[in-house]
Amino acid sequence: MIKSPALSNNAANALAFCQAVLEEKKAIALIFFYGEGVHLASKLAVDIQGDTPIVGNWQRFIQTHQLTAEVCITSGLKRGVLDSEESNRYNKSASSIADGIELGGLGSWASAVQTADQHIVFN
Repeated sequence: MIKSPALSNNAANALAFCQAVLEEKKAIALIFFYGEGVHLASKLAVDIQGDTPIVGNWQRFIQTHQLTAEVCITSGLKRGVLDSEESNRYNKSASSIADGIELGGLGSWASAVQTADQHIVFN
C-alpha cells in the first residue's frame, strides 16, 4: 500500500523496494495507492525537469512489469484520479488515471493481503 505523497522520499523508497522485490524474483500481488498516494497514478501529473520523475517512474514500472495496480476509488474520487466510467458518472471532462492502473476498493486490497506473504505500507 502506497500512502506517500508523490513528492515525498517515501514514494521513491517504495518504488525502489518494489524494484528490489522483482530483482529477487519475488512476486508483487498488488500495488494499492491510497490517500495521497493516489496522485502517483494520475496521468495528468507532469514530472518537472530537474526533479526526480517519480510519477512517471511509478507508471513505467507498473506497465513494464505488467503489475496489478489499483487506486482506492474513494481516495481517487476525492483527489480527481478517475477512470472513464467515474468521469462520466460525475460529469467530468476526462479520465485521469494512468494506463495500466485501475480503480478498486479496499476489498481487493484486503483479499491481496490475505493471500500475500507480506503486507507493506509506505506512509
